[in-house]
Formats: sequence, structure tokens, C-alpha cells
Amino acid sequence: MSGPAALARRLVVGLAGPRLTSAERAWLDTYRPAGVILYRRNVRDGARTKRLCAELHDLLPRGAEIMADHEGGPVSVLDAVAGRPPAPWLLGRLDDPELTRRVMEDAAARARAVGVDRLLAPCMDVLTAPDNPIIGARSFAASAERVARHVAAAVRGITGAGLGCCLKHWPGHGGTVVDTHLAAAGRVRDDDPAALRAGLEAGADAVMLGHLRRPGDDLPASVCPDAVAELQAASGQARLFSDDLTMGALRGPLGETAGVSPAGDGLCEPADLPRAWFEAAARGGCDLLFSRGIPWSAWPLDGARPEDLPSIGADVDPPVDAAIAAPARPASWDTALERAAAPCLDPQRGDLLLWRASSGHRWGGLSAADVRAAGWTGGLSDLADGSATDPAGGCVQVLVASHAPLRDADLDVATPRLAARLGPSGVCVALGHPSLAGTVAGLLPRDWRVEAGFDLDGATLAGFFAR
Repeated sequence: MSGPAALARRLVVGLAGPRLTSAERAWLDTYRPAGVILYRRNVRDGARTKRLCAELHDLLPRGAEIMADHEGGPVSVLDAVAGRPPAPWLLGRLDDPELTRRVMEDAAARARAVGVDRLLAPCMDVLTAPDNPIIGARSFAASAERVARHVAAAVRGITGAGLGCCLKHWPGHGGTVVDTHLAAAGRVRDDDPAALRAGLEAGADAVMLGHLRRPGDDLPASVCPDAVAELQAASGQARLFSDDLTMGALRGPLGETAGVSPAGDGLCEPADLPRAWFEAAARGGCDLLFSRGIPWSAWPLDGARPEDLPSIGADVDPPVDAAIAAPARPASWDTALERAAAPCLDPQRGDLLLWRASSGHRWGGLSAADVRAAGWTGGLSDLADGSATDPAGGCVQVLVASHAPLRDADLDVATPRLAARLGPSGVCVALGHPSLAGTVAGLLPRDWRVEAGFDLDGATLAGFFAR
């Protein structure tokens, strides 16, 4: 088989919602792609997710896989049905590879139970840029040696539960200060190969290439024949996956190669991309090509009207409360959370000041209601309320929450408000991005203590409340 049909069979595509539409079913049956990637929009509760996966397994060709980005921490797209594993940075901080193996084995077993075949995890990126906006707590560490230990452990856990895995993002996304979902990053040098070797030796059979341009290459590694050939030689029999081809980092290089200029900026709309876009990407040589939605224009469905084609994220089924749908945490996750937390926020000591530095982030934020749900029983105020005042003596407890590193604009607004409300000593919990604790420590009076956490969820937060 050659031509458009063969190229379609190298695709892994996303779906619009938690149920297959008739158009999606017909497209999958016609073009027979290599797999489907699930997003949060597809995952509502265990019963419906199992039905969706079962229907996909019946419909897709033999060997096709259902995949999901379920790394732990902020990128845990199956959390509504399989729970939210501890963030990789938290596991790397504990530096207990056997615990990492157990955590990821439990995560994979839960994913397998609903019908997923492969986790697109673990990240082998070394966090060499502390203010990296896209990797953050997805990385195990800033040390290549520590990352290698935990990548190997995670691979053993995932494969031990019977799922495939995928190392990502070669040649290394930890040193960037740009989110490649939105735009092209600067040129990167290859990460230390220790994590790649460790993951492959532990049993990983796939590697994802990021849209990252190395010195001397004209194209990002994901679509560059020379880079792909180099990784093929280094990874043996492992299959090579492109990162999502609709990401903003490819607008320039693929647009020039394919002779198209997608409208807008940031992420491209998969339904609008022409076949030439995917043909240009395929010439790079990756085995599988990912698209966050079905490329309806590139591979049209005979007889379908535009109004019949679902758009990404269409609300085709009402959501189910994730707090009801998600199962209880396994013992390995509780162990990791308990060992990483410092119960230092105490309602008996005074009110808690909440600083939500990236409340609109796509990985979610932390609201006052979330803090209450996690078990906080004391007074609670918000730094965003600039007119609020604290009792005489000032605030002595602060919670900073952000999935992203703090930017100058955040600091310009927050710094004078903090200065007006803080007492001379106190305790601050910095929850989310690994860089937060260091940044916030520079804003607080000298006698303040800062404790770091690495995810924005209730289980992590509750660990910092006095018991």
C-alpha cells in the first residue's frame, strides 16, 4: 500500500468528545489509522470510557493502539477515571526508584482497566531551564543521572502492568523557555543520552520526538530526516513517534515545506490542515504521526457535510463530576504524597493568604473552593483582592499556586500587595512549578520559611495542612 491510504495508516488521531460520532466512526473505518489518542475531553467516567475504548478496539485495525498522555501530576488526562498519579518531579525529589516503579505500575494498571494500550510517558527531559513553561513538574529532575534512574523505573512499572510506553521528548525539552504548543523554541542541544539509554534498556519500545531544532538542522527533529535517522540508529528497534503535528512550533517549518500558511497563531486546527502538511511531516521518517483531531480536509469523508463533522472539544455529552468518577488512590501514591509533604499550614495559627498566580492555565488552577475541599478549616483570603487587610501583625501563612513559572508581570502586581500584608515571619507553601519556591523565597521577609510542593491537586495540598 502506498500514497494517501498508507500515510493515513501512520496517523494517531484525537476525537471530539466522550462518544464516537457517526462521522468519526465512518472516518476510522475508512482510513484505518494506527491509533487514537485520548484527551480529557474524551474521558468522563469509567463506564463510558470503557465503552469508548471497546468500540475503538472493535473498529480499528489489528495492532492499532489507544494511547493517552498520563504522566502523573499536571499531565494526567485519565485522572477522571484512573486517578492522578504523583508528579514526576515529586518522585524525583524523593529519589526512590522502587517507589517510582510502583507508582507508575499502579497508574498503568488503572489505564489498562479502562481499555488504554499505551501511556505516552515517561518524560526523559532534564529540567535545565528552571523557568521552563511546558515541562516543569513533568520532569523527574535537573540532573541527567537522576532522570535516568527514574525513567528506567517508570518504564519498568508501565510495562510491568502490561501497557506500552513512550519516552519523550527527544532531543530534550527541559532546556527551553518556550512552549512548543504555541511557538517555536530556540535551538536546543541534545540532552545527556543517559535517560534515553536507561529507558530503552528497561524495555521502552517507542520514543517521541519533539518539535525542537538542533544546531545545524534546518527542521525540527520530529520532521528532520537526519535527526530521525540518528535516533533510529541509537534506539534500535524502538518505534519513533512525532509530537502532535498541529502544534504551533511547526507553523513556520512545515508551512514553508508544505507551501501552506495556517490561519491564526498557536495550535493549528487539524480539520483545516491539507494533506501536504502531513506528507511533509512524513518525509521526516517517524513511524507514527500524531494529530490532536481528525484531519477532515486532508482525508475527506465522502458524502459528509461540514456541519456533520464534530469540532474538537464539542460538548457531545454532559460531563460527570470527576470527584465522583475517580477511584481512590492506591497505597503507592499515598506513600509518595505523604513522604513529600510537610504539614506546616495550621488554621490555629491564623488565616491563609492564597496567591493564584496562573489561575487560567490550561492544566488548571487552584480556587478557594479547592482549598476548602482539601480540608482547610481556617480563615482564607485572596491576594487578588488588593483592598483586603489582615489582622494586626500581618499574615503569617501563604499558599502560592501556579503551574507556570512566575513572570515579571505577575511579580509587579503581587510584590506590593505581599509587602502590605505579610508579617515579619511565617510559612509559605509553593505548590506547582518547580521554580516557584526559589522565586517566592526572594519576595518574602528573611525569616519566612518556604516549603515546596509539585502539583495543584487536593491530595497534594492536604499534605501541607497540620494534622
